[in-house]
Amino acid sequence: MTFAQVAQRWTGLVARNRRKARATESALTRTGQAMVKPDSVAIEALFQSSLGAGADIVAIVGVERGTGATTVARALARRSTLANRKTVIIDLGGGASRGKVPDSAAPDEGDCEVISIRPTGAEAFVLRSPDLLREEILECAGQDTSIILDCAAAIESEDDDLPGRLSARCADMCFLVCLGGQTRREIIDQAKCQMDASNLQGVVVNGRDQPTVGAEIAREAMRMSWLSRRVAKSLARAALKSRFLDVHA
Repeated sequence: MTFAQVAQRWTGLVARNRRKARATESALTRTGQAMVKPDSVAIEALFQSSLGAGADIVAIVGVERGTGATTVARALARRSTLANRKTVIIDLGGGASRGKVPDSAAPDEGDCEVISIRPTGAEAFVLRSPDLLREEILECAGQDTSIILDCAAAIESEDDDLPGRLSARCADMCFLVCLGGQTRREIIDQAKCQMDASNLQGVVVNGRDQPTVGAEIAREAMRMSWLSRRVAKSLARAALKSRFLDVHA
């Protein structure tokens, strides 16, 4: 084999490894940024201040559409199941669908049922009463169940038959979700004014577009996978799993 052939094979191998590295880096970055892990510090704090504090029904309301309120609701539900609680997500227009809640970032310790309550027409106006809606939710979810409401956005749209500001009033506690680095302060203030609920506990900042230190380290590690793909993947996974590095950069 000539030197030119060796150089050509080496160049092809490096190029192929770099393509694989970019694909794996992209997957790892999406996992670190878009998924809110149920064992993260932020979700643990949310759980302890809501379901862990004795609330039976917790409403998760996005400030506006696309802030990741459904993702936060799912992560909170998974955290609740890790505490051996029977947990149900009630979809009131937030975006969750009927079925099981998948979560590849969490241990496989049971699933959360998702029940959709999306009234239309006259029924929607009837269920705008907090007391009647609470009765409907308790009847669907059953007894001794931790209930998480995935509500429509606080800033209403014409498509919402059951606005988030109304459906959240039947919960024991309510949390707004905004997108870190994206949602403007005036939009958050507008959502708070629209909610006008005594059970509003605070605002949860979804750091989907703000990678953690672990995600940044994982991304840098994957850039070196053309040298040793196995070592790079091992370092990246360790960085993503580290609770110490689970803080925003």
